[in-house]
This record gives sequence, C-alpha cells and structure tokens, in this order.
Amino acid sequence: MVASIGKGTVAQYYLRRTEYYLNGKEPAGVWLSDSPALGIKVGQIVEADLFEKLHAGVGPDGRLLITNDGGKERMPGFDLTLSAPKSVSIAFALADAEMRAAIERVQMDASKAVIAMLNREAAFTRRGRNGVIIEKTSLIVAAFQHGEARPAPHIDGRVTADMDSHVHLCIVNAGQKPFRDGDAGPTFGALDARPLFNAKMLAGSVYHLALASGLQKLGFQVEVTGKNGIFELVTPSGPLISDDAKRYFSARRSKLEERLSEYDLVTGEAQQLASAVVKATRLSKSSDERDRFEIWREQAMEQGIDVEHFIDRARTGQALSDRDREILIAQRLADIPAILTEQESVFERRHLMAAVASGLVGTGTGAERIDVEVERLINSGRIVQLGQDLHGHGLYSTPEMIAIERETC
Repeated sequence: MVASIGKGTVAQYYLRRTEYYLNGKEPAGVWLSDSPALGIKVGQIVEADLFEKLHAGVGPDGRLLITNDGGKERMPGFDLTLSAPKSVSIAFALADAEMRAAIERVQMDASKAVIAMLNREAAFTRRGRNGVIIEKTSLIVAAFQHGEARPAPHIDGRVTADMDSHVHLCIVNAGQKPFRDGDAGPTFGALDARPLFNAKMLAGSVYHLALASGLQKLGFQVEVTGKNGIFELVTPSGPLISDDAKRYFSARRSKLEERLSEYDLVTGEAQQLASAVVKATRLSKSSDERDRFEIWREQAMEQGIDVEHFIDRARTGQALSDRDREILIAQRLADIPAILTEQESVFERRHLMAAVASGLVGTGTGAERIDVEVERLINSGRIVQLGQDLHGHGLYSTPEMIAIERETC
C-alpha cells in the first residue's frame, strides 16, 4: 500500500512501538514540526521520553495536554505510512552509501511535502460542546525512515527481510489551539480525524510527485505506471526491474495476496482483512544475520540483476526542456475536469488536488506546482466552485456538468 493511515488504540500501543521506531538500525527519527510549547522543532532528533509522553497525551512537564475529553478513551495518534515503489527500494538497496543517503534525503523531503499539504488542508482541532467549533492548527509529527520490511519466506526457502523504503509519519493526536483572551498559556485540543483520513489519497499523490521529482534531480528516469501517480524507475529501453525480480523481493506481499486469493479477494478490496493477515503472519527473525546490503546484493545477482552497473543504468534520465515540460503538463492536466466528473457531478478540493498532483508526476516539477495548476484550472473557468464543506474546502463541478444538471431539473 502506497499511502496508508491508521489510528492508534491506547497510549500503551505507542509505548510498545517505541523500540520499533527507535531501534538504531535505521536513521534516527526526526520531528517535522515546530512547537516551542512542547520543546520540539523541525529537524530535532526524536527522543523516546518525549515521544512516549506526547502519545500518552501529556506534555514535557508531565501535565495533560487535553483535559476536556469528556471522559472518553483517548486515541493517541495516527500513523501515516508512505511507501516507495519497489524499484526505488531496490535502487536504495544496491546503491553505495552516498547514493543511499541521497535517496533517504529525497524520501524525507517528500514526507515534508506531504506534511506541508496536510497542515494546509487537513489540520484541525474541535472546540465546544460535541466539537462543533472547528479551528485550524498545525500537526505535531515525528518521521521515521525504514529501509526494509519484516522477514518473510521467499520462494527459494530463505527467510529474509526485503528492501522496502518507507516512512512512518507519527502524528500526535493533539494540536495547539488559536490563542483566545483569557488563556493563561498555550492550549491543545484533539485533532479532527475526518479530514486526515479523507486526505489519504491526496497524501499519496503528493508523496509520489515529490519523490519522483527528487529522484529525477538525482538523474533517475521515472514512468507513471498506475493510478494516483504511482511510478517506477525505468531505463530508456524499458523497465529497470523485471516483474519476476519485483515478486521475489515482495515476499510478504506475495504471501498476503496468496492468502487473500483463497477468498477471491485482493488487498484493495479487503484492507482490514489484509491488515489482520499481515499481523498474523509476521516473522520476527531472519535466517541470515549478515549485513542486509550484502544479502540484498547476493539475492539480486541470483535474480539476474547486474548489480555492479545497476545504478548507472537507472540514472540515464534526461531532463525535459522548459518548453517540453510545459507542453507535457498542459497535456496531462487537460483531461482532469472530465475525469473528475466521470463518477460524480460534484467533487471536493482534495480530489482536485490529488488529480493535479498525479498528473504532474514525472514532469520534473515539485509539489509546489500543485496550487498553481489548481488555481489555473479554476481561473480558466473549466472548474467552477459551488460552495464549501464544513472545513472551508471548495466543492466543485464543471460548466458542462452544471448545464446537464440544469437540463434535468
């Protein structure tokens, strides 16, 4: 799954997960938020004590952040997981240390782009009786990069961890409220979870766009291969990785799909069941305890991958000229209004933003171009705003769809 978001259960859940996030094998976790009231700033290394406190709903001083929860059991936070395409994970695994670090920086920059979008579009707290007053806030987020999946049995009998570049964005279920007269100091409220969950597909498309753009700047060539901007690394002559190699290095997913196929289901149709199967089939120990990069290089050679020249083959992309880039963007975005109204006559801002972000993947532009193209579509008259939802986001349609609706009334 490219972008998934889940909610925690109780504070103890995150206390148990601390070792998983802070195990020292992967890059240190970093905060992607500034919150002077909580003693954190962007780029600061995540320390276990503060991480645990915030997910338990208390500040650095041990005091409760949210006191008016009505006695309800508190949800500690949300885990937004962003997963790179398999070819990117393989490139990370087979690169030298310098290129691996560069890919990790691109991955983190893409995560920052997602959080910037969520802060603009999906960060709200609720105030008042039954939370009827909705207020803007900023998310409190810790980012943890991982380069592998949990160990799983492969078709050759090995039990090893596959390369799997992904980022866990742990969002604390608290946001600082706007200051009001009478406040003795900063006050916090629980997040409104609805826009966060609704923004999952938008988060995925922004992630794909920012990740692809960063990789292109490193010389990699990308090609869109699926919906929501899903892409893979390619060469001028075709795919960088064979389908057989992708399947081999996706052992856990293959096992999951095998189990679900017994019920004529696929992961997209049964996400809760898929999650349950994943948890039930976890293996905790690899059968090979050597350095993971050594293992991956050996496995890659066995799968027919030219390990020594792999990165050179992958970095054969040529940047588009400014003129060609603008032509490509215009072509990609021309059909968006019609696509968005294929199923529904009215669509939300998040759908429009996701469609634009997906259309920009592979053009060499970054996430900062999304708002520009959204405004261009609206200003051109091809998309018409009809109103706003309860979070202040636009509701849209097209002149063609509005005319059809009028004729049928």
